[in-house]
Amino acid sequence: FNFPGTGTVDLDTWEPRTATEKEHVDLIRVLDALPNVHFLNAYPYFGFSDGIPEIMKEIEGVALRMRKSTKVTVAIANNDIDMFTIKMAKATETEIFANPNTSSPLTYYTDQVNACFLAAEYDLPSMIWDGATSGGTAPASLAGAVVLSNAELIPFIVLIQLLNPGARVSVANLVLAQNMTNGAPAFGEIGVSLHNVAFNQVWRKYGIPTVCSSCGPTSSKRIDFQLGYQKMMPTILSAISGSSVLQLYSSIYGEITAHPIQAVLDDDIAGMIGRFLEGIGVNDESLAID
Repeated sequence: FNFPGTGTVDLDTWEPRTATEKEHVDLIRVLDALPNVHFLNAYPYFGFSDGIPEIMKEIEGVALRMRKSTKVTVAIANNDIDMFTIKMAKATETEIFANPNTSSPLTYYTDQVNACFLAAEYDLPSMIWDGATSGGTAPASLAGAVVLSNAELIPFIVLIQLLNPGARVSVANLVLAQNMTNGAPAFGEIGVSLHNVAFNQVWRKYGIPTVCSSCGPTSSKRIDFQLGYQKMMPTILSAISGSSVLQLYSSIYGEITAHPIQAVLDDDIAGMIGRFLEGIGVNDESLAID
């Protein structure tokens, strides 16, 4: 599924800007049409610029996805907006994920805890996100960051299961290393892939599906070779190490920019990885020894 951009990007200058409602809809429609996209993130973009008050941008974005897409969407829990968006989904008979998020280190805000209660009340599947920064809000060591992720995610799982035994859950990993020269997340860096692989193996042992959320954003500000390899490496390594969902599509630079052209290119990556995971069949016909 897609990784968000705060806005779109000008393909001539590569300068970011706020998307219009039409551009927001265009990205939703492209994601809806791509064969390897199975659901949509809470943010194709962080709202749009057509006179929408800031407080309504996220809710208006959810409404656009419900009207313009045939695919499942995610109910972000920021500022308790999911108490409205989940009711919107139920009224329109749209499938939706609850989305409680942790806050590193070891913090849980009220709106995110409330998301667990809403998931239980409406019997929704939950995609629980963890997004620490190694060297900032998490240990700088990769193993230590995996331990912190587990410690932050497990309480939400326990709470959801106490509220609704047998509830469907998955865990999403958006742990990024910190660039020590400027404090920014090091999108696409090899440590991202190493953390994903270890995280996936641990949670596979637990029997809980994992979501790789860090394979979408890169440190490139344009569609170029750097962007390609910084997406491909964590995506394929996450796939072969057991991740059930890959948050790959449409993002360009961090959480700053996204574009439908990039989403189309990402679908090629997803298709190749899917074919690789299928492997090769070995039988009399495929051996071709006649």
